[in-house]
Amino acid sequence: MLIAKAEVQTRIFDVAMSTVKLTVGNKTGNKGSVMVRFGFEDSTFVFMNCHLAGGTTPKNVEERHQQIE
Repeated sequence: MLIAKAEVQTRIFDVAMSTVKLTVGNKTGNKGSVMVRFGFEDSTFVFMNCHLAGGTTPKNVEERHQQIE
């Protein structure tokens, strides 16, 4: 959600949002991400929030790298 004061709303442009739902193994999980991009005056902002697989083993780290890709 993007919330802005009324006096700056006219300076916001090109708002886009995307979601990615991930499956872990052969079952549907609660993993995924949300991204929001928008322009404000002469700058572009991108925010990403993600929930990835946990763990500290090399296999877990590789799994997270794959999920980010």
